[in-house]
Amino acid sequence: MSHGFTGSELDTQFRINYYLEPFVHPITKKLTILDKPYPTPLKPEQVKPFRTLGNHFNVSVNFSLTESDALKFLNEVEPIYRNMCTMHETAGWEFAIDMSEENSLKAEKAKSQTIPIASAQWKQQAVFPWETYKNQTIRRIFKKLGESAHSSALPVKTQQELDSIIEKMGELFSSATVCPYNKKDGCDLGLMTDIVPILGKARDYEEGKYYWTAWHDAVKGVGEYYPRYVEIVNERARLNGFKNAMDDNLSLYETNFLHLKVHELLGRIYPLYEQLHAYARRKLREFYRDHQDEISEDGPIPIHVTGDMYAQRWHEIYDILVPYPELPNIDVSDEMQNLGYTPRKMYEDAEEFFQSIGFPPLRKEFWELSIFEKVPGKIMNCHPSAREFCDRKSFRILMCTQVTMFDYAIIHHEVGHIYHFSQYSDRHVMLLEGANQGFDEAIGDTIAFSVKSPKHLMKKGLLKNFTDDEPNRVKNLMQHALTFVMDIPWMIALEQWRWDVWSGQVEPRDYNCHWWKLRQHFQGVKPSSSRKTSDFDPASKHHIANNVQYINYFIARILTFQFHEALCITAKQYDPEDPLKPLYNCDIYGSKEAGKQFSDMLRIGSSVPWQDALEIVTGTRNLDPEPLLNYYKPFLTETEALTFLQDIDHESRELSFKKSSASWEQDLDMASEEKAKLNSELIGKRIAYNKELWKRAAIYPWETFRNRTIRRVFKSLLGGGNDALPDKTQQELNEIGGRMSKIYSTATVCPYNKDGVKPNEEECTLTQSDVESKLAEAEDYKEAKYYWKVWHDAVKDIGKDYPRFVEILNEAAILNDYPDAQEYYMAQYETDFLNLRAHEIMGRVYPLYEQLHAYARRKLRTHYKDHEGDISEDGPIPIHVFKNLYAQKWLRIYDILVPYPELPKIDIGAEMERQGYTPKKMFEDADDFYQSIGFEKLRKEFWETSVIERDPEKQMACHATAWDMSDRKSFRIRMCTKVEMSDYITIFHELGHVHYYMQYANRHTQLAEGANPGFHEAIGDTIAFSINSVSYLQKMGLLSKEYKNVGKHAINQLLLHSLSFFVDTPWVLSLEQWRWDVLAGKIKPKDYNCHWWKLRHHFQGVTPSTSRKPSDFDPASKYHIPNDAQYINYFVAKILTFQFHEALCIAAKQYDPDDPSKPLHDCSIYGSKEAGKQFADMLRIGSSVPWQDALEIVTGVRDLNAEPILNYYKPLYDWLVKENAKYNETVGWQNLHPDVDYPFCEKED
Repeated sequence: MSHGFTGSELDTQFRINYYLEPFVHPITKKLTILDKPYPTPLKPEQVKPFRTLGNHFNVSVNFSLTESDALKFLNEVEPIYRNMCTMHETAGWEFAIDMSEENSLKAEKAKSQTIPIASAQWKQQAVFPWETYKNQTIRRIFKKLGESAHSSALPVKTQQELDSIIEKMGELFSSATVCPYNKKDGCDLGLMTDIVPILGKARDYEEGKYYWTAWHDAVKGVGEYYPRYVEIVNERARLNGFKNAMDDNLSLYETNFLHLKVHELLGRIYPLYEQLHAYARRKLREFYRDHQDEISEDGPIPIHVTGDMYAQRWHEIYDILVPYPELPNIDVSDEMQNLGYTPRKMYEDAEEFFQSIGFPPLRKEFWELSIFEKVPGKIMNCHPSAREFCDRKSFRILMCTQVTMFDYAIIHHEVGHIYHFSQYSDRHVMLLEGANQGFDEAIGDTIAFSVKSPKHLMKKGLLKNFTDDEPNRVKNLMQHALTFVMDIPWMIALEQWRWDVWSGQVEPRDYNCHWWKLRQHFQGVKPSSSRKTSDFDPASKHHIANNVQYINYFIARILTFQFHEALCITAKQYDPEDPLKPLYNCDIYGSKEAGKQFSDMLRIGSSVPWQDALEIVTGTRNLDPEPLLNYYKPFLTETEALTFLQDIDHESRELSFKKSSASWEQDLDMASEEKAKLNSELIGKRIAYNKELWKRAAIYPWETFRNRTIRRVFKSLLGGGNDALPDKTQQELNEIGGRMSKIYSTATVCPYNKDGVKPNEEECTLTQSDVESKLAEAEDYKEAKYYWKVWHDAVKDIGKDYPRFVEILNEAAILNDYPDAQEYYMAQYETDFLNLRAHEIMGRVYPLYEQLHAYARRKLRTHYKDHEGDISEDGPIPIHVFKNLYAQKWLRIYDILVPYPELPKIDIGAEMERQGYTPKKMFEDADDFYQSIGFEKLRKEFWETSVIERDPEKQMACHATAWDMSDRKSFRIRMCTKVEMSDYITIFHELGHVHYYMQYANRHTQLAEGANPGFHEAIGDTIAFSINSVSYLQKMGLLSKEYKNVGKHAINQLLLHSLSFFVDTPWVLSLEQWRWDVLAGKIKPKDYNCHWWKLRHHFQGVTPSTSRKPSDFDPASKYHIPNDAQYINYFVAKILTFQFHEALCIAAKQYDPDDPSKPLHDCSIYGSKEAGKQFADMLRIGSSVPWQDALEIVTGVRDLNAEPILNYYKPLYDWLVKENAKYNETVGWQNLHPDVDYPFCEKED
């Protein structure tokens, strides 16, 4: 309030000229004259001879009145205004502490008495030619006296109409109520008392939307009065010499083009707001995942999800947005209560703070007259308020204090007002206010910034065990920003709407649409429900309906950060060059220097333009957003990183979609050179983009970020492997890789001729897949041996390039901060000693493998009795007899190994054909399975874009593959489907990939992948296990009910299953162990081949089908070696598959280890929503968390575990033990000592 001044003419002159003195500024170190030149006094002829107040007062100016006459007049009017102030404030106080009808009438009466007094005083002061006086302060007081009468400019009738309109709008706002959500009774919920708290806590999307809509609808009636209100306030502005009400309101700031200046300020702050907005939008999309259509990934946010009616302050949704939920929030409320704090003690702390910076103690009257706690039995206005009663000694606070940290900060804020009042109390009544309308709020908030700092709370003994590290800093800055940054664009949106309306740029019919255009433009928000032009949503905010300025809050916000930074520099508590003195943790407590600087500004009130007051503290005369940006600078690093990640997510997905589309088209038409060229070009662009992306990401100190997800994305980006290599070296690596891949893919062999006749060269065109087929069909022992040998010989030249290939891979690993490529590859699993863990698991399942190996060896010896010398009773087995190049899967010898050949083999192919199955029907069965466990139905795009049958007109890739096109909606399968059992199972497997893609589609592109490289394969195989069960096939009507998966049937089925899903386990480990040893530098190139066969012998119990030499390079016989494809993934996938299957079967109540009628091998989770939910919960997180977290969701354990494998095959294992014992079969094979030369690897001279 601007009140209070008495004294003699001499006193008046002293106070008016109090600051006409120079001083050296503590920050700029410049000599500053505080009496800045005001506009030059006017000459008498420049002053109009008459003054008017509206159309009803007309006063002649008396040019003979001197400055001395003016000083005398100011002394005379002082007690009049002081008494008017005291009367008004006292009545307002009495009503606030006891809101009775009687006190309300007294307050209204006191208010009404001020208008005629102001009008009367205007007529007296208007006769003075004050514009001609030299003393700037006198001119300033007269100017303010004139402004105080502006409200009297309207004709009485029009003023009464305006008062009536404002009263009606205010009444409509204050009396508006809504019904509770989903209820039609108790419709008395008010805004502040009910709706605001409910909306802040609402986490039900529809509930929040309801309350937002209901409140906006409840106040639309204000719109009936607003056009006339605008007409009248514009009329009043014109009567006071302004173009419109916008110019009238902005004139109070004595700043030309203020409306343009605030937009300039907002533009500087906007990048921070946009980053916060983008972060919040992503978090809200994750939280409201069922409403992602309403919260788009790149659009405005529905207001109600911000937890605030206006998306003004977002602190209510801090629990959703909190960056590090595992860290405690700074809230000392409990500690205050533990220490016995009372409201009085909280005020004493505030007084002590101000005394520590050099301010005097609070006066006796303050403690006697203030009310700190609610008085029982009275209706009080509990909104905290500081009040000044215009007698230079009565300053009070009214507050219903709670012992909380929130109120602790508010008390310091309110006491800041008290000290402001007391500092400028000797000023003339018309100068007794803040330097501008934003100063008062900024004063209180400036002190609150220090008080809420961790440093201050620790000084007071209220905060313990706090570490000012990056995680805590970012967490607390986020909490701070939700209150002190997020409302800044809202302030401008509201005031810009009012300015546009007042200036006549918007017609009444467009009021509401213009409101939402501005809200979307400035805040990036949208209405929570559809709005009409007939609505009047601006009225939802108190300040519109009650005609309260809002730009003041914007000014206050900027000033607060400016004051805080300047005072912190003076107190030597902030140094932009010292990371140990960040602005956000500055506390000016105890700094007399900062206190003096602050006090010097406070005591001048509004006796000088606000720019002069600002300069006293900050050294600058302009509003400046840099201190705000400096305050959040530690926070910006991480939020900037987040924006960067969001930008590259869009970039990467767009490029990936183009690349995937080109690859898809090429696979569908492999003869097209044009499509192959386009695909090659896009692959090149992707490689170049990845390299550039690596450089862009490398500038961020991501390791210091506390947000685990952000770190994971950066780790994925910067674990760029070969992208870290110099261009020339990477080009060399690509050339080597290309050569090795070409040798493998173009290698051909001649067909077998049992008569030894050399075939024609044109016949020698058999590729690897042809060799596999020939080997599978070979019944002749020598023929199988031939094909095994010629394929291994065909690829030996790959060994020439491999040593250099290893060198470059290790160079890339070192550039990525790994000792070698082995460590780099294993780091993807985020598991210490993965290689050792894999061996531990292998050790657990080895007894089962050895029993299978012994059983197979006996059966093969019997089958190939003419070659018993090659297959010993207790040694390793020659690989070719498995009819597989690698002894990887043994399915092709099932007819040799089948325990009970008299029983039928499960094969539903014939039954599918009988029932008229088509490829489409097979896919529909798979879709039905996933829907039965609660998964989403396959989307329309899947059916329209997938290719599930071979196009006879085109040469297409037929290997079944699932595709994620990277646009979050396109998922496809390409497969040359045949109506047979193997393809039936494959379809379910591939759809597992598709559903995995769909579940994690909303993750960042770097996290849109399996939790580890083994997860994807495990997902598909887990479902395949259910499909391959007798119970499922019978349920689908594809297998006769007579077939029982128990006894002999079960043994046959489990053996068949193991030949596909288990016997390759040692093979996987032997291949990867060889590569690990090579990459780690343990094996020299000359020993590559012999080491390969030592490991094959050790792990698989197999031998090469013919003698091999060190100059051979048999590892190249497998695609994954020349093409550098990781193979440990298959081992991990194998273990995970059994873990997932067992856990889901338990959840579906289809497996019980204590119930023989529910064996694990015959479990199908078909129809179990419980199992499906458990599965989906894991799938949707992609790789956003360590794979151990994902595994725990389904299995309840955090490690790979072999037990489910043993549980699955237990009936088979028990049978094998008995069977092998019956024939006295040796279990295992002779292992070689590591130092002994391998007998199957010949030495060369």
